[in-house]
Amino acid sequence: RDMTTTLKIPRPSTLDRSSKTYTINGESYHRVTTVLGILAKPALVPWATKTALAQCEEALLKRTGAHITDTEIKAIIKEARKKPDQARDKAADFGSLAHDSIEHYIDTGTMPVEPEFQRVVIAYDEWRTANNLQIDLTENLVWDEMLGYGGTVDAIGYKQIPLGTTSTANVLVLADWKTGGLYREAYLQVAAYAHALEMMTGEIVHEAWTVRIPRDAPKEGEASFQAHKLTRQHILDNFKLFENALSLYKMLGDGWSYDFKGVLHE
Repeated sequence: RDMTTTLKIPRPSTLDRSSKTYTINGESYHRVTTVLGILAKPALVPWATKTALAQCEEALLKRTGAHITDTEIKAIIKEARKKPDQARDKAADFGSLAHDSIEHYIDTGTMPVEPEFQRVVIAYDEWRTANNLQIDLTENLVWDEMLGYGGTVDAIGYKQIPLGTTSTANVLVLADWKTGGLYREAYLQVAAYAHALEMMTGEIVHEAWTVRIPRDAPKEGEASFQAHKLTRQHILDNFKLFENALSLYKMLGDGWSYDFKGVLHE
């Protein structure tokens, strides 16, 4: 490594994680990913419907030409209803193991044993090398005390850029890995991380990346990853959108924990 890391990220004295919040130093913070759940995901319902119907079709085709009872129909529908959640959980398991594999590789330089996760790590390294990045920190908690949110950044590092013709500077970058679909809220997510990191360190984040490494191996001729870079201006623009989502979540998505008399009703 030819760049020196001087970044010092504060660590919490105490930390408790729940499904929706972090409790950091005794204070509750909304999770970035939970906040972004307030946004509509129009592709999700058609995907779930298609997945359940495909399960029904598969089961019914096995019964072609045979008598089928009401009980069997109900059992087929019951199993089909489970299928989207099962597919989601399987995808989440792969994503978790992919994150772990990249983190272990960054920390130790050791490749995973499983070929499918070797592919993930190789794709990560191709992205890093192609963009001249040094990744130093993984799975770092960041939080914003004023706005009351927090999240875990997959990777933080530096990029060397030229200053004029004779010198260079190291600028701060961060990244988030995706193994499923890449949706618009991913940009709000990394922008929120960037803002919190800036508040904690006093350093400006110049680039924020979302890097998608698909669960399925790419076909011949396909790229091993899809990367999207947020420039400094993109970070600022997307953070404004995240602030809007956070306001909506605090009003509508957190159990009506605020008094909105005169805002939502008399």
